Amino acid sequence: MGGGAAGAGAAKLVKATDIDLARLARSRGWVQDDELERALLEADRYQALGLEKSVDEILIEGGHLTAEQARSLRDALGLSLRSPRIGDYEVVRRIGIGGMGSVFEARHVRLRQRIALKVLLPRLAKDSRATERFLEEARTLARLNHPNLVHAVDAGRDDELYYLAMEYVEGENLLQRLMRDGPLEPRRSLDVARDVCRALCALEEKGLVHRDVKPANILVAADGTVRLADFGLLGPAEEEGAGAAPLCGTPHYMSPEQVERRGEVDGRSDLYALAATWYHLVVGRPPFVGKSTREIILGHLHSPVPPPSSLRKEVPEPIERVILRWLAKERSERPGTCREALAELDGLARELDRRALSWPLVRRVLAIATALALAAHLAWLLAPRGREPDGPVRGEAPVAKAPDLAPAPAPAAQPPPS
Repeated sequence: MGGGAAGAGAAKLVKATDIDLARLARSRGWVQDDELERALLEADRYQALGLEKSVDEILIEGGHLTAEQARSLRDALGLSLRSPRIGDYEVVRRIGIGGMGSVFEARHVRLRQRIALKVLLPRLAKDSRATERFLEEARTLARLNHPNLVHAVDAGRDDELYYLAMEYVEGENLLQRLMRDGPLEPRRSLDVARDVCRALCALEEKGLVHRDVKPANILVAADGTVRLADFGLLGPAEEEGAGAAPLCGTPHYMSPEQVERRGEVDGRSDLYALAATWYHLVVGRPPFVGKSTREIILGHLHSPVPPPSSLRKEVPEPIERVILRWLAKERSERPGTCREALAELDGLARELDRRALSWPLVRRVLAIATALALAAHLAWLLAPRGREPDGPVRGEAPVAKAPDLAPAPAPAAQPPPS
């Protein structure tokens, strides 16, 4: 890896925790430099798409690190749990990691209820602002009840660990599906966008902004239900002139006002992030990509959005039109509210459904007309030619023969009587 931050020069977007894990694994002699280099580049690829996958998970999957060694590294860095039980919950496995904490699959020790347990990183548990934000997330979730939002179940503190218990959604997030199957069918992507927009309407009615809408935070249950999750950045809308806010969110999906920290974030910022997410769903990549966070941010601020159909011709024009309007640099050019945006999506769904119903009918009519034309042409080809018919065609009157106008021959001379 040639010194430096354990290959960090090649991997631009990997988290500091991954760099620390790589350095410690190398110092202990558990992993070779080339193996770490590949793992960091793989972690960078996932991070560039907004997918949370740590370098130790990649090394374990590649057979270069054992689970016990990974636990030892995380213990040494204060990144892992020291007990398989937190409060009334038994930890089963880790299913995700974010900027503030890890998410685990867990079960209630008495009810045996399966839940998703979000645990604040131990190093943040000593920060009063971080713990207050974490607890505020729990209190806010407890007040929300909507079919397209993940629900809070419980929250508390166990020794030095702060935790938030949420309903467990059996399924996968949309980024996992994109990584596995590629872009969604355009009409299905519209259904997803409508469900997420319904969730944003519920937040907007409470005066809240999600601030981190992205494929990795949209869960699709086994029955197809779409749920918006991860409310670590959830908070009230901010008016213009509120002052600079900390840069929070995922660069690929952040609105220009979030990027510039202008202190004017509202539901229209979430609509921008939803449009960037929708773009990713139908194209297979976010609207702006780059080798660094700065390059991606500059795209949001100054670059025109490449039309989705220029990258995937199957994207219908009505969907492209809405996505591009919602990705406007200026908030005033986007829908005014999430409720207004949902009405636009409902109208778009009706338009696409009418097209889907009318086009098969047109195709059937064209098929019938083509079949009739071919049949007529075939009959013409098979019709007899080159001889007169032996008799009148059935159903037609016989043709009268023209009279013979030639003079009759003179009668032969009779011999005189003898």
